[in-house]
Amino acid sequence: MDDYDYDQLSVDFKIDGVRMTAGTAPAALRPQLAAIEDDLRRKLAGLKDAKTGRPPKVQMEGKVEGTKVGSLNFAVVGSKEVIEEAQKRMGG
Repeated sequence: MDDYDYDQLSVDFKIDGVRMTAGTAPAALRPQLAAIEDDLRRKLAGLKDAKTGRPPKVQMEGKVEGTKVGSLNFAVVGSKEVIEEAQKRMGG
């Protein structure tokens, strides 16, 4: 069994090859990652798969440039419908 909470949107980061959350990131990165996560949570609030009731997972990957997170690539994991709606909400 995985540790994913199916009632909550999951936002995970992989920075310089290290998996983390906004709460477990190095102190210098926490505010930046927390702001990104908050923005995603606002945009994707209430989004769930109509059949399963599960929210999407968002996986972000990037590099640190100095003391800041550089560009992030992200992937939304879920059903086709959830992914399409997430992309609309995120302006994609």
